[in-house]
Formats: sequence, C-alpha cells, structure tokens
Amino acid sequence: MAGQMFHTDVGRRVYDNMALLFPRSCPYRMMRIGGNTDGAYLIPDDLSGVAACFSPGVANFKWFEDELANLGIRCHMADFSSDADRLATPLMSGMQTFLKKWISPDPAENSISIDDWVNQLEPGEDDLLLQMDIEGAEYPNLLSVSEAVLRRFRILVLELHDIQVCHAAGEFLSRIAPVIQRISMFFQTVHVHVNNVGGSERIDGTGLEVPRIIEVTLLRKDRFPSAGHADWRQPVIPHPLDLDVNCPHIAPLCLSEEWCLSEESRQDWKQSAADVYGRKAGLTLFEVQERIKHLELENVSLRRRLDELSLLSRMLRFGKKMRQMF
Repeated sequence: MAGQMFHTDVGRRVYDNMALLFPRSCPYRMMRIGGNTDGAYLIPDDLSGVAACFSPGVANFKWFEDELANLGIRCHMADFSSDADRLATPLMSGMQTFLKKWISPDPAENSISIDDWVNQLEPGEDDLLLQMDIEGAEYPNLLSVSEAVLRRFRILVLELHDIQVCHAAGEFLSRIAPVIQRISMFFQTVHVHVNNVGGSERIDGTGLEVPRIIEVTLLRKDRFPSAGHADWRQPVIPHPLDLDVNCPHIAPLCLSEEWCLSEESRQDWKQSAADVYGRKAGLTLFEVQERIKHLELENVSLRRRLDELSLLSRMLRFGKKMRQMF
C-alpha cells in the first residue's frame, strides 16, 4: 500500500502476504447463507452448476449446509467431535452426509484427507464449494490437498485462525504464508469478515490491523470474466449483509481502512464501520465520552464494565481517525 513504512524486510514480506487476502471487486453480488448467527457466511451469487459442498468442522450446527441443500446443493460434513444424532437439525436424506472423522493429511483411523473424502463422495469433475472451520488445522490441509481437487472448488469459505502470529514473523512466514500463497494462485478474495471473538493486533511498522480470526471468501479466478470490469461490485467491509458480531457478548470489531484497496471501498468503509459501532453502542461520540466518565463512578459488574469500556474505546479511536481524515 502506498505510504506504508516497514522497519524490516521481514515486515514487508508479512504485509505482502496479508495483502493477498485483501478483498477485490467481484462480478457477482454477495449473498448470506446460514441464517443470522455465527456460522453464516457471505458468498458470491455464483452457485449455478455447483454440485456439492464439503464442510469440515461443523460442530453441532449446519444452518449453512441446510440452506445450501434447500438450493439443491449436496452437502458433506465431517467432524470427529460431533455425531449425526447431535446435529441441531436432522440430516436431509439424499442431500446431506456426515462423517465422524477429523480432516487431516496424516492417515489415521479417525481421520481422512480432503482428497480421499472428495474422491469417495463426489468423483468426477463437477464444481464444488469448500466451507472450512477447523480451528487452525486448515493450514496443513490446504497445503496438502492436491491441485486437481483444490481447483474443483469454485468457492472457498475459510475461517483462518491464529493470524495474530503476524507479530511472530518467522512462524507466520513458515506456517501461514505458504497457504495464502498457494490459494492465491487459483483464487481471488472477494469478501473478508472479522470474527470478533479473538480481537486484533497491528503488524509492526504498518497501519494494518490484523484480526486473530478472519472469515475469508474466495472465488476461483476463472469465474472472473475477462471483460465488463466496470459492472463489478466493489468490496464493502463490513458488508451490509455481515453479522455485526459473531459473539454478541463481546465488543464489535471491524477491519481497518488499510484493507480497502479502492477509494470507493474506503468511503464505504467509513460509513459501514460507523454503522456497526453505532448500532452496538447506540451513542454519538460525545455521548461515548460522557458515558466513559459516568462508568468510572457507576457501580456495575466487572465484566459489563470491561466489555463496555472496550467498545467505547474502539469508538473513540474510530472517531479520532474520522476527524483526522477531514
């Protein structure tokens, strides 16, 4: 990004890899699949011809897979920590399968690789969708999956964990960067959403704020027409269809402006981020300042006080940044 200052070459390398995840314009509108709670994701409206979805890491909820099944897309789920009879909704006959196994590149009695899983249940060449939330195990699995199977996925919806190791550049460059580089060979990021559970940190020497957990939607590059770019939709972060928070008991968290690549996206970001914080707090910036003073005197529980102070602090930083822009 123009104007970025880097203290070291390593800092530049970390930033350049993260920049591969910045959302770009997309020829398709975004749509939310999975309802109004954690586990819903935004994906491009490019599902025609997608035969099936593979979802490792569903725990006991499959709202995303239920909605896809209702759209005629078969859904295959795997999670060793759950069971089919513990799912919140029953499996749809002929449309959904559940496998009680971990997804892992290492063969074992209780695990299966992505390649074996896909080739057993959806052999052939039909386009697929991958929705993955496996608490950090995404990195070895995405590195080990064959190129042939990886390129069958038209859409990737990935929950990326432990992104905060950007501060530990060596770990980031050895563990996470190779995965980002590999998927970027075949896919383009079209949407990013922050999971507010983990908080965020800034990469040293840059203005980039990196959440600990991000939900990234990517579209295979061959789905981008070679012409007609003027009609493509600029990314909006946070998107109007995004959930304000994944966890309602924790202060909201938005991506920083540095994740916006175009002036149009930056303008949208100013309003969208203000809307998210405003809906949660229900206060103007002046009221936020007054509320902080009042909280110092108010006898409230420690948890409520810390949560509210965290939200107010974020709003103050956001307001300060807005004033610096104008």
